[in-house]
Amino acid sequence: MNPHPIQLVTGGDLRFLAGIQVTVGSALIGIPENRSVVVHILDGGLGKDARKNLQELSRRCHRDAKLDFHLVPEASLETFVPGPGNSRMYYARIGMASLLTDVQRVIYIDSDTLILGDLSDLWEIDCNNSIAMACEDRKVRRLAEDSPWLLTPEEEKLPYFNSGVMSVNLE
Repeated sequence: MNPHPIQLVTGGDLRFLAGIQVTVGSALIGIPENRSVVVHILDGGLGKDARKNLQELSRRCHRDAKLDFHLVPEASLETFVPGPGNSRMYYARIGMASLLTDVQRVIYIDSDTLILGDLSDLWEIDCNNSIAMACEDRKVRRLAEDSPWLLTPEEEKLPYFNSGVMSVNLE
């Protein structure tokens, strides 16, 4: 087994349980059994039954997968404007480095993502000390097209990226 487990992150609250199940299950099914994997769940109030359900699902999809639940304090998100589903959990990824203190790098996956392959390939890509690797968004091309904040001319030209699947250097 590879000595460095693949570290995945997703999360949500009870409104996103079905999406979390799809994301976790599809990600784990695609990872070979000879790879160790840890799934970090940013827990916005899932509850005991949902956590138990996710543990059982992970064991069925990858026998050696480990799930770690990280409670996201509600107060840490209260200044954010609720998004779809009236949830602020979309913003929990911003603070994941403070919740996953012993983890250097992760693959972050939104809880509405179906994984159709092996994430090992993404895990093996060298980040070259970058903060994150993500794909440019297909619809929004530049930061200026979707930013509610005043930007400098240099910032306006920065590419806009899709944050639904990212390899993130937490260091």
